[in-house]
Amino acid sequence: MSKVTQFRHFKSAFQPQVFEHKVVQKGEESWWVFRSEVVLNGQTMPYGRVVFFAHSEQEALDWVANQEAGSDESLALTA
Repeated sequence: MSKVTQFRHFKSAFQPQVFEHKVVQKGEESWWVFRSEVVLNGQTMPYGRVVFFAHSEQEALDWVANQEAGSDESLALTA
C-alpha cells in the first residue's frame, strides 16, 4: 500500500499568502469586508469569507488599509 500526499494543501514557507479584500454594502448601515486568497498563478479564488463588519464604508476601507499596512491593532478576525 502506498501513501499519496496532497501537496496542494501545503504552503511554501518562503511564499507569503496574498489576499484581496472586497468591500460590499449589504444594508443601509452595513458594510462587509470579504477576503479572498490569491493563488500561485495570480488568480483570485472564486470564494471568500467575511472578515469584518462595519457601519460605514469609510470604517471598512480604514480597516482594509490597516490590514494591508500590517498592523495587528484590530480585534477582527484575520486569516
